[in-house]
Formats: sequence, C-alpha cells, structure tokens
Amino acid sequence: MTDVTLLPPVTRPEKILCVGLNYRSHPQESGFEVPDYPAVFARLADGLVAHGAPLVRPNASALLDYERELAVVIGKGGRHIARHDALGHVAGYSLFNDGSVRDLQTKSRQRTMGKAFDATGAFGPELVTPDELPDGCRGLRIRTILNGEVMQDAGTEDMISGVAELIAVQSEAMTLAPGDVIVTGTPDGIDAFRDPQVWLRSKERMAAYRYPRVFEIADAL
Repeated sequence: MTDVTLLPPVTRPEKILCVGLNYRSHPQESGFEVPDYPAVFARLADGLVAHGAPLVRPNASALLDYERELAVVIGKGGRHIARHDALGHVAGYSLFNDGSVRDLQTKSRQRTMGKAFDATGAFGPELVTPDELPDGCRGLRIRTILNGEVMQDAGTEDMISGVAELIAVQSEAMTLAPGDVIVTGTPDGIDAFRDPQVWLRSKERMAAYRYPRVFEIADAL
C-alpha cells in the first residue's frame, strides 16, 4: 500500500469551523477566562494536509505551534438543529492538528491570520463512524506526541461544549452542509505556554494517540 497517497477525509469542505478554549485545562494554562459561549473561528480548505504530508512552516514566521483536536464531519445538513438531534447529523469523527502561527494569531483580536496559512491543518487519516465510538466521543483520549515526547494528554470529557452543543449553537447562525468540519478545540500543553518553548521545526515528527498518524514539519518553499 506504499503507492497509495491519502487525502484528507474531506478534501474541500464548504466550512471548517474551529472552536477556541474548549477544554477547561486550556484557559487555565493561557490565563484566559473560561468562555460561557463557544469561541468560533473559521479555517480555509487550502490549509488542509493529509496523513503522510508535511505541515509547512511559513516564511512569515518561525512560531508554528501544534493543537491536537477532535474533528467532527457533518453528514446530514440543516439549520436550527436541536441539541437532542445533533448527533444524528454526524457522519464521522477524525483527528485534526490545528497548526497555529502564534505571532500572526496575536497581532489582532481575530484568530484568522494565524490559522489561515496554507498546509498547516493536518486532517485524518481515518473517518470513524459514530457507531464505533461513544456518543459525542465522550470518554476518549486526545494525545500529542512530538519526537517521542508526550506534549498533550487529555480526555474529551474535559470539553466545555460537547459535540451536540457545538452543532446546535453553530447551526443557529448558519446552515451546516454535508462535509462541513467542526474542529472542537485543544487541551492544554501547546507550545506557546511551555517553558522553554520548542516550536515546530523541519524534519520533526508528530503522532496522535488513538488512531495512528504521523505529521512531518517542512519549511515553506
């Protein structure tokens, strides 16, 4: 199977909706208040890379950070989706690495520039159907391993807003379409709040716990 090149589980989603500060441990490490309403921002499809492809560190910055997250792929679209119906709109779950260019992220109050660089959002490899997992993926583990060292390790029960709530809240504002991706937030352990900081560099390798996958980091061409 070495001659097979994987693509992201959804190659050109209409919407990639990400959630900030959605694990209780993350606001604690960052000094931010725990939000009482999901902090939603958008990513772009040009930022997606697949299993086996490198994240690309941009020319504009050396401060490329990792954020391991659970990704939700919408199967049945809709608007004003009730919370008790929301999990029925899920096609499957996957892994996402929300590679973040930290200095560009903090130049303004909006996150978009730090999250919109090409080839910084690793997605996949598997799309796991809901029947194989607990409802809303409660009770699973999110772990990031960088060069053999565990950098993030948390349970999804630490999420402030669960999958059903995120679908319900986001569908208040917009019609969710089949193939849309909701990236549900990262736990503590990101590099921006480590001492010393290590930042992602060329030739480094990352892996995620639960569904095996590896990312490499490459410099921009």
